[in-house]
Amino acid sequence: MTLIRTLLLFSLVLGVISCSSQKKAITNQGPSSGAELSEKERLEFAYLFHDAEKDKLLGNFSIAQDKFQQAIRINPRSSATHFELSQIYLQIGNIESAELSAKQAVRFDDKNKWYKLALADIYEQQGKFKEIVPLLEQLNKKEPNNPDYIFGLGAAQAQIGDYAEAVKTYDELEIITGLSEELALQKKNLYLKMGKKDKALEEIRKLMALYPEEAGYHGFLAEIYEASNQPDMALQEYNEILRRDPDNPNVHFSLAEFYRQQGDKNHLMN
Repeated sequence: MTLIRTLLLFSLVLGVISCSSQKKAITNQGPSSGAELSEKERLEFAYLFHDAEKDKLLGNFSIAQDKFQQAIRINPRSSATHFELSQIYLQIGNIESAELSAKQAVRFDDKNKWYKLALADIYEQQGKFKEIVPLLEQLNKKEPNNPDYIFGLGAAQAQIGDYAEAVKTYDELEIITGLSEELALQKKNLYLKMGKKDKALEEIRKLMALYPEEAGYHGFLAEIYEASNQPDMALQEYNEILRRDPDNPNVHFSLAEFYRQQGDKNHLMN
């Protein structure tokens, strides 16, 4: 599953984040270990941060990492620096440290959605879909009509086996975006995993009503009928595809497999 296809957005705005992060680091540093930074600390921090950014852009990741770490020692609460350091760790393949730094970025700037998306990206790379769910729930609560967040949330819920909640989430998305093939097929698959074959059939029939000329949907119906031990109904659907598209190689392959499973050697020979 490419969850980041729906979440990222993120990859398209990394440059924007980087620039805004620099501004935040200089103008909104916050206290260090409970005390305000002195003027000398502020200047040293700003110098290190900007210098690290230059090294990062030049691909000098090891040097940039060292400078960001020095900046964090001056101001441990700088969310921008933790974020930039997490991106360095990603570049050098240290996913565990990237996660720790991204968590710190979110901790010190809980309102920054890009930091949360960055953390979700890191979680996905490690297969930690359970941790993604609360992040997307928070983002969805703040931007309830954002289809990317809702789709990503449903995908994460499906990954952890929470199929019923995933269906509810996709239903919510369908209200916003309208019926689509992608959503209907996602819900069809979830219903099949839940053993709700009738509901899976409903999803395909909704698509057939929307796109009546699409013969391939009959193939989905046939597969569901086969899984429901209704071979006669499945055969009707395969024959309907043949009627519409007699040269379709996929349906001939599916029919051959269907007859093999039914033990119909005569049709297999033909």
